[in-house]
Amino acid sequence: MTMIRHLLATTGLCALCAPALASFHLVQINEVYSNADGTVQYVELIALANNQTNLSATRIVARDETNGNETILFDFVESYAWSNGQTLLVATPGFEAVAGFAPDFVMPANSLIFSPDGRVLFRRNTAAAVDSIAYGAYSAGNGNFGDPFPQPLPTDGVHSLTRVNTSMDNSIGWAIAVNSPTRTDGTTTTLGGGGTPCPGDFNGDLVVDFADLSVVLGEFGTTYQFSDLSEVLANFGTNCATK
Repeated sequence: MTMIRHLLATTGLCALCAPALASFHLVQINEVYSNADGTVQYVELIALANNQTNLSATRIVARDETNGNETILFDFVESYAWSNGQTLLVATPGFEAVAGFAPDFVMPANSLIFSPDGRVLFRRNTAAAVDSIAYGAYSAGNGNFGDPFPQPLPTDGVHSLTRVNTSMDNSIGWAIAVNSPTRTDGTTTTLGGGGTPCPGDFNGDLVVDFADLSVVLGEFGTTYQFSDLSEVLANFGTNCATK
């Protein structure tokens, strides 16, 4: 279970802010994954409130690093029954054979998510994005979603772009973490045999260095505590990508 799913499940975050009418505005992209050849890719959405069932006429799209080319990952054509904290998994046709279970929805083809740089959006078919994650060397506009997450989309088969908080700012709302594709019914797995955790890597770049120390000190006493500082210092200089 990712940090966002755990937060929503244990605190009931946004449970009281759910509107009376069915909508789709409190849905975020939660995880983006691709293997090296693009045959296994997925996007995971998460509901931040109840009643986010009106997905008809919404879609997930991917764009390249210049925002010039777009592929449609999935068009939703009807409402969908899910609730606060649940995730919705959309994956390529090659996903099931590797994961051992089918996603909630299947993309029309493989290799639709751009790598290493690009952008994935959840939006109304003909309107502005509800949520977006731009990553790597993406160089075009990103709307209300801040600067791109600075790391490229991992394609090592183990890691994914993973949301770590509900901020709309891509530069602070995401990290690189071990993948955890999860269907709405809770079925989940880790592709690629898991991976080595990276203690002390608080900015998600798989290296424990001064950048992680800066993250911890910047929110010390609120988000991070002495145990987090000790974790950075104990693992300082570690490069988890080479483990």
